[in-house]
Amino acid sequence: MPGLIRCGDPLLFLRACDIMSRRGGSTAGAFLMPHHSLCRGSFGLRSAPLALVFLVFAAAACGRTSLGNADGEGGANAGGEGGAFAEGGAPATGGVGGAGAFGGRPGGSGGGIIMGGQPGFGGSGGSVPGMLTIDPVSASISVGQSVQLRATVVMAGPITRDVTNMALWSVSSMVASTTTDRPGRIAGLSPGEVQVVAEFMGQKAVSSVRIMADTLVSLSLRPSESTINTGGVIQFSAVGLFRSGQQRDLTADVTWTTSAPEVAPINHLNVPGLVVGQTVGATKISAQMDGQSATAALEVTQDTRLSIVLEPPDAARRVGERVSFRATAVFKDGTQRNVTNSAVWIATNPLVGKVERGQATCLGAGDTMVVVSFDGFSASGTLACRDVAISLLRLTPVETEVPRGTRLQYTATAFFSDGSSRIVTEQTRFSSSNTAVVEVTTRGQATAAAVGSATIEGVFDGATGNAAIAVF
Repeated sequence: MPGLIRCGDPLLFLRACDIMSRRGGSTAGAFLMPHHSLCRGSFGLRSAPLALVFLVFAAAACGRTSLGNADGEGGANAGGEGGAFAEGGAPATGGVGGAGAFGGRPGGSGGGIIMGGQPGFGGSGGSVPGMLTIDPVSASISVGQSVQLRATVVMAGPITRDVTNMALWSVSSMVASTTTDRPGRIAGLSPGEVQVVAEFMGQKAVSSVRIMADTLVSLSLRPSESTINTGGVIQFSAVGLFRSGQQRDLTADVTWTTSAPEVAPINHLNVPGLVVGQTVGATKISAQMDGQSATAALEVTQDTRLSIVLEPPDAARRVGERVSFRATAVFKDGTQRNVTNSAVWIATNPLVGKVERGQATCLGAGDTMVVVSFDGFSASGTLACRDVAISLLRLTPVETEVPRGTRLQYTATAFFSDGSSRIVTEQTRFSSSNTAVVEVTTRGQATAAAVGSATIEGVFDGATGNAAIAVF
């Protein structure tokens, strides 16, 4: 606002101008000086007591431009205000607003009017944001990798502000994507080149990102060396390291070879990486892919065991159901050992079923071979997976009469809703309604112990079948 000084001398006026200029505002361009005894003689004036004397100064006598701070959301200071002028004084112009990252505060107001003075002009507002840039301007990554871009507003000073988290990010094609949790992070999805755009307060900046195919850097085999007995099997796996740093199982993708196929042929049962020991000796198992290769050592020794037994040898389940297999090692001296948890288990058709430590699960309709290997010996069975329900379980013989002391074997046949059938005796649980007359094992072997009658019951996959027997 204009400053009003009632009594004083020119030095006081100049001092007031200086003080108000230091405060960032404008000072009055006019002084009101009454004829008063305290002021007599100050300017040598001798007029009536209420006479008004106006001192008119130039337009810029006390007005001063005040700039706001350059950083932050708008300048901290508003522009100064125009001076007031008497009797037709020229219009004064307000100060300029602060230059901030998001525009300064408005300029000061125009000069006032004292007795015919013209109105002043308001000051201008703060400046618009500076230039928006992206760092880096270009980048190269592999498929599966990502790169962090940063958006920065560059203002005068030089002053910069990171606006990565406030900018709107987009990509020009589907070979890359932005992440919602980390603004500015670009992930490579497939080979190609993409333009990344950052938008902020009406400004745009562009960066170019090239996505390259994730090339294979090295291969490794697991295990790197091993020993099996003749007749035994072992599963090798190939692991690839890619430029992106990712590791992938490439067992089914690499080309497998063996240096001595007569000792241990590769891809046994058409399973990639599965090796069987045929004769005593040593061989090198190798895998190659995209110019990379790896080798593992394998020794085949003479067997020291008699056999390994898989129980049950065959199983049938519906899709989504599980069945437990048991592996038993039989030694030459007749002793046996349960090796289910320490043996190697393989399902030859992974689309149909999987098996881990003897626990098999049906994944899809079809048949798969279940192979178990321990200390150079192996055994195999069949897992039949049905995408249908069992409709009937039939025990045979259905009805029979036998003399006391007779032994007989019951057979269980499952009939499914798709019209197929399968013998499931090994998977059926048998029981006798009268064990004093007929005894039966869980595998369906019955013994007629005494005269009388009994009912033999079989249970498989939730279905029940019955057979009548009379002993005379």
